[in-house]
Amino acid sequence: MNEAAQIWADLQLQFWGAATVFYRIGAAVSMLPGFGESSLSVRLKLLLGIALTIVITPTLGTTARVEPSIWFIFSETAIGLMFGIGVRLFVYTLQTAGAIAANTTSLAQLFSQGQETQLPIISHTLHWAGLALIFHAGVHLTFIGYLISSYALFPIGELPLAADTSAWGIKQISHSFALALQLALPFVAISMLYNLVLGVINRAMPQLMVALVGAPFITGASLVLLAISSPYLLGIWLSALTNYLASPM
Repeated sequence: MNEAAQIWADLQLQFWGAATVFYRIGAAVSMLPGFGESSLSVRLKLLLGIALTIVITPTLGTTARVEPSIWFIFSETAIGLMFGIGVRLFVYTLQTAGAIAANTTSLAQLFSQGQETQLPIISHTLHWAGLALIFHAGVHLTFIGYLISSYALFPIGELPLAADTSAWGIKQISHSFALALQLALPFVAISMLYNLVLGVINRAMPQLMVALVGAPFITGASLVLLAISSPYLLGIWLSALTNYLASPM
């Protein structure tokens, strides 16, 4: 009977340990690119969270055997959201880059209606191309190692300091915007060149409706530039993402 009681107590610790791991993993999965998309059903996200919990829990060993506590629900969910948002910012980077590119050209409202979010078509194109590239390159498997490494940085029940978290968040957001501007730089450059040439032509020929002549040109040039530059831009973005996953803090 003593052995049975010990086995039962050990099973309870393992169950609550797995539940505690799920708090962090489930929160992170809800934000990860590809896994946390709004187009996926909540049931599928739940199954993905449970599947990753089953994979990750054995790698933690005895550190995952904890007593049930409300504090663990709060702390593990907060850490999971922090790590998930860190990766989700790279998706926002592509969307921001697309918005900058579209607003500096004439593609800001092109085919933007009917989408889940009112973003320019370039943002949607880069977004879904980035997600496809993640799965094609196998980076989604790196998410498992990324989540496992979170336990080395922040063991179960240990929240990071508020000052460190705010500094990390500011750094990630500023890096995300800087990367978005870097990706959109070709479109910014062609827009500046277009407006410069348009201004010169307008000064030389005031009677000419230069906007009617230039609008088709900038639209076509932007689409051609998007087709040519997208592989290179997405390569830069994927490299930045993999570097972040290797060293998130």
